Amino acid sequence: MPQVTVKIKNLSDNTMRATLTDTAGEYHLLNLKPGSYEIVASKENFVNSIVSSIGLTHASMDLKLDLAGVRRALPSKPRGRQSTRRTP
Repeated sequence: MPQVTVKIKNLSDNTMRATLTDTAGEYHLLNLKPGSYEIVASKENFVNSIVSSIGLTHASMDLKLDLAGVRRALPSKPRGRQSTRRTP
């Protein structure tokens, strides 16, 4: 999926880096220090995908985003009398 924000946080020093996925849905974050990381992928109208405590040994990580639930306000019922008009 293109234009997904991918943030990666080093869990030992709390430094964070971010990038966007390209048109093919791929992302690249280079020159990361060894250690454990948390990866968060986010996009408007989708639920964040979070991978915690992943070691730097992974060369790639597939992330999945699910559509977020959409709540819609239902119109309120009319109050008072309603009349029906007939035309001759």
